[in-house]
Amino acid sequence: MREKLLRQDPVLQAIRDPDFPAILAVHVARVHVQPRPIYFIRTLPYRVTSIPHEGTVAPLTDFDTQLRAAVTRRLALPDPLPPTALYSLSQPVGKGHGGIGLLPLDNVAAAAKWASAAASATDVQRFESDAAPLPFQLDRKAAYASLLREGIAVAEDAINVYTQIEVSEDEADEWKFKGDPRLRLLPSNPDAIVTFYASQCRIPMLQRTLSACLASERRRRFVNDPLHTRPVQGRLYSCSARESGSWLQPSLRTHNLSDDQFEIAFRYRLGLDPVPFKLVGDCVLCGLEIKEQWHALSCKKLQGKKTNAHDSVMRLLGRYATSNDVINSLHLHDDGKLVPDGEFHLPRETVLVDHSGVHSMSSSNRNKVPGAGVKIRAREKVNKYRQHALDAQARFVPLIADRFGRLHGEFHKFIALIDANSLQCGTPSATRMSQSQFEIELAVLWQQWTAKIVYSYLQRCRKARYGAFRAARG
Repeated sequence: MREKLLRQDPVLQAIRDPDFPAILAVHVARVHVQPRPIYFIRTLPYRVTSIPHEGTVAPLTDFDTQLRAAVTRRLALPDPLPPTALYSLSQPVGKGHGGIGLLPLDNVAAAAKWASAAASATDVQRFESDAAPLPFQLDRKAAYASLLREGIAVAEDAINVYTQIEVSEDEADEWKFKGDPRLRLLPSNPDAIVTFYASQCRIPMLQRTLSACLASERRRRFVNDPLHTRPVQGRLYSCSARESGSWLQPSLRTHNLSDDQFEIAFRYRLGLDPVPFKLVGDCVLCGLEIKEQWHALSCKKLQGKKTNAHDSVMRLLGRYATSNDVINSLHLHDDGKLVPDGEFHLPRETVLVDHSGVHSMSSSNRNKVPGAGVKIRAREKVNKYRQHALDAQARFVPLIADRFGRLHGEFHKFIALIDANSLQCGTPSATRMSQSQFEIELAVLWQQWTAKIVYSYLQRCRKARYGAFRAARG
């Protein structure tokens, strides 16, 4: 088993290679390394893949450690990682999770083994023996017991086949991209595996559904742990939005993050400091006390960079609207901030918008209820421009996003409205930007400007300190 896993060493070396783009290194670690070990989990006995032998760690646990070490070394992350960062690293990327997607194989072993057992249950049924259980029976019971310990629920005794489980429309919609919600439940006992899955040899969504349930249960326990502070809960809430992790996926249709930008975005998502050293004392630029390590994102002396980031987002929104047949006009140089940032003329209404970003980890927001900073900023924008919109016989929409990339609900509705307008105005052109493409480009742009602001702050701090040194030397 260990020899087979050693064949992955060239991939681990590529992940550590500084000439290999960071975004591709993490993508390889997330997507391309794990299929082979998961195949071993499904086909080999537990005692081979997951149980330690003679004082050594289990082969797959050892492989997980090596893979995480390759990623942390490639991105110059602290070793060992804090527990909260390690949790985010090992959670799925998708909606409701907000992690990086480097799933430990231990987290998916039980789901993979149970799914494999379900697929082969009909074929091996004739070999089963109650007097002397065979290895596949022991593995099946071990996987079942592990899933129960992790919080997977059991179906009622009256349910003999999983297809009898009723699912509401809301549940079906929620699970549309995650799996089959009927497969969230296990049979009343592991020996009922054949009848519960209707003797099917292929149950393609079983492992995926159970893995999603396990991840959700781990997230619930982690978030509800009283030891985890409000800032940690706020970060996890912001990162759990579907669009907030789009920059992790390499794309051929937009500019990807550079290595430096990717490292900053990666650290921000994990809740780590932006640089390997601590920022202490008073800020040499604005003079205020540095209360949190991402002070650059709230430093008043970098307002120019933040304005440039704001304008870049609005230009992207204008380009998106134009490609979808929506007439629009932007007002980006309103120094008095008397009018909204843009006007969008749809067939049935005119919509005025104003964009703003929220640093949810700032000293003024970090201890609030998760998401409160974005909601408060949206209310402030509505109160500010409500009368202006009424006078213009238009509707006002606040376009608020936090630094992690989570969009306010009104922002989501507005970009969906633009997308729908294109479909209503004839056949979309070949140059049309889709809603999903816009969200990806917005996520990348948002993280690019986060990195630019941080690096600009570090450069200006060094310049200020060197200027003070030269002045002191006369």
